[in-house]
Amino acid sequence: MVIVIIGILAVTAINVPHLVSSTRKSSALQELLATMEAARGRALRNNGLVYLAFSGPKAGGSLEPLRQYAILDYDETAASSATRFKLVTPWQKLPEGYVFVNSNVSTGTVSTNLLSFQNAAQDVPGDGQNTSTVLAQCLAFGSLGQVIFPEGAIGTLQIPIAEGIVQSDIIVTRKGSQPTASDCYYIEVRRNTGRAFLLP
Repeated sequence: MVIVIIGILAVTAINVPHLVSSTRKSSALQELLATMEAARGRALRNNGLVYLAFSGPKAGGSLEPLRQYAILDYDETAASSATRFKLVTPWQKLPEGYVFVNSNVSTGTVSTNLLSFQNAAQDVPGDGQNTSTVLAQCLAFGSLGQVIFPEGAIGTLQIPIAEGIVQSDIIVTRKGSQPTASDCYYIEVRRNTGRAFLLP
């Protein structure tokens, strides 16, 4: 009986860190998918452009590089580019230990990594007061829910996420190396519908 209890405790202790990591990963991906659908839904409801911005490797200000994202409204009639964007949500963070991957980690399908696509870069507000701007990687949903920005992307848009940290603008995984395709979890966005999916 004692041996059985010790065995159960040993197995549980081994699996707890994996279970916590798996739960955090699932939570991060589901939260990001929900935010993407909220941005798409806002564009449909308001019959206008709604952007989803991701902090880049040189985010600047108080943003953490490759870890934060926010929904922004876009006013085409604004006098200057500095006032065209307005934060709808505060900048949200991926859970500690997870980052967006901005390197070439293709899944082998015809796709474009949003985080490394140069045409996706935009200056957007970095705080709630819209007093400073940061360079972020963006996608925009149109009035029919479709992705209308960035232009020139090939295939679907992918948003890779990996376990790791950013050190001097470089992502380092738990293994101590830069991420590869097998280290990443992928969210794919269909451009014609704007729908986002978690790739298996």
